[in-house]
Amino acid sequence: MNMNIKVESGLHFVRKHILRTLSQTKWARFRDMKPKNVDSNLYSYHLKELLKEGYIERNDTKGYRLSPFGLRFVNQISMEVFEPRWQPKIMTVLVCVNSKKILLWKKFKQPYIDTWALPGGKMHYDDASVQNAAIRDILFYSSRVPDDLKHVGIFGYRVFIKNELISYSFAHVYTGTLDTRDFIIERPEWVDIQQLGNLELSPGVLEIIELVDTNKSFFFADKDINW
Repeated sequence: MNMNIKVESGLHFVRKHILRTLSQTKWARFRDMKPKNVDSNLYSYHLKELLKEGYIERNDTKGYRLSPFGLRFVNQISMEVFEPRWQPKIMTVLVCVNSKKILLWKKFKQPYIDTWALPGGKMHYDDASVQNAAIRDILFYSSRVPDDLKHVGIFGYRVFIKNELISYSFAHVYTGTLDTRDFIIERPEWVDIQQLGNLELSPGVLEIIELVDTNKSFFFADKDINW
């Protein structure tokens, strides 16, 4: 299975060297960050660009360090190759059952386009909490948040197609009660639970429904899914 997926950053090697140096120390002086055998003008140019773009900041007495933006950047890279890498997706989903029907919607983009999924969405960097992310996602399609909204578990799952890793997600699973009158967009649909076997479901949907149905306390589960 291919587990070494990475995305090239496109950063100049001088900038990578500077950021790598700063990622391994609190502060660095001008001469500490200069790569060997690199022209001083070239080095100074890229150092100034990193300052201008907000990756690093300068103190007259201490030298240079990573800025908050730079710290966030290096937190998302592989230190071995100093390139951005794929990270597991953190998301929230809602399991909403009403009269033996469950709330689903059809995915309109890849991966898994045109399959049926539980309503939800990705967590954002500025979400104050998982609960806030869940509420934000619910208010995308509903005029209200369920009064009985409950965080019931976490499901981590990797999805493979022909032995290739396609997605890696951690779903914070919530339950709650909504009514058709609450919907403010057309995407959510009630689907007969008995008819789920006749639908092309997104990976993880059946597993999450089963976990909610069989666990009476907070659960954590993970699984590899060959799709």
